[in-house]
Amino acid sequence: MKVRSIVVALVAAASFLVSCQREESISSSTSPAGRPAQTTATTDSAPAANGVIAIAPLTFLDMAKLGSAVGSDGAVTTEAAQFKPGQPIYFSMRFKQSPAGLAATSRWYRGTGEKEITELRKEMKGAASVTFEMKETKKWKPGHYRVEGYWGGNLAATKEFDLVK
Repeated sequence: MKVRSIVVALVAAASFLVSCQREESISSSTSPAGRPAQTTATTDSAPAANGVIAIAPLTFLDMAKLGSAVGSDGAVTTEAAQFKPGQPIYFSMRFKQSPAGLAATSRWYRGTGEKEITELRKEMKGAASVTFEMKETKKWKPGHYRVEGYWGGNLAATKEFDLVK
């Protein structure tokens, strides 16, 4: 009986040690804007030469266009990178997937900084395409601007443009 207890204890200890082995460690860096910049993973069982395995970026965007006119489907017809103050600017995105509860967001910025002019958000309700309309450009000063499009909380597209006189 004593031998059986020792064998059971050894098997239990071995099982515990195997289950506690570290399988994966994930680290990420943060960009100056506070968004995740890169994610890498290392594994004990199959490390790469430098211990880092590249992870492919998420691809959930089919199309992103910026322009001054939309077609009958509501999407931008012709891309543009220059607009006049007061001219409406449209930003369209088409996603590969639109899961329940998804919201798309556009964030509009002046220059290269992180000072946001405005944010527009739309609930997708299963739709794969979305177009944001920026009508309030009359008071914007000539210069360089950008718009960022988000699929949920994930950056999907960035478009840069200029407002010219």
